[in-house]
Amino acid sequence: MDMEVCNPSSPPSKQRILSQKIDSEGPYRLLYCSSKGDKSGVIQELDKGVEPNLGDYDKRTALHLASCEGHTEVISLLLGKGADVNSTDRWGRTPLSDARSGKHEQICEILEAHGGIDPTGLDSQTPFYEIDSSEVDMEESKLIGEGAYGEVYLVKWRGTEVAAKNHSFFHLIN
Repeated sequence: MDMEVCNPSSPPSKQRILSQKIDSEGPYRLLYCSSKGDKSGVIQELDKGVEPNLGDYDKRTALHLASCEGHTEVISLLLGKGADVNSTDRWGRTPLSDARSGKHEQICEILEAHGGIDPTGLDSQTPFYEIDSSEVDMEESKLIGEGAYGEVYLVKWRGTEVAAKNHSFFHLIN
């Protein structure tokens, strides 16, 4: 399946959090298309009745993902369709927190104009729970989950077992 193009081939399923493979054809297609800046894909999913505040396993919404990636048109569309400008993910971050971390000034202005707040304050300039991959022992890592936006591993960090997403760096999952 080509993950760069959002082509629907089945109707959305009931809202539920998946810990399996990426679901680019169900309601999680809204999240995927939002993260890629695919405005027409986002419109298609919203027109199917997918809730604009649908969250992934980290409680990140389409607005979080579009804000993080700098997709202004998608953000305006989601806000117009009732997306919660102050939804919080599992780390207490809002779409504005993500836009600030990504240094997306125009998006920050849009979100603030819609009442967006950043409960992390100035700390949003530095990602939360980021750890240096050199501190993670991957030799005995164990895949413990997969979701729409990454794999989660049980790894050792400074001698302690933690759950971490695998990226070019790691984010601790609390």
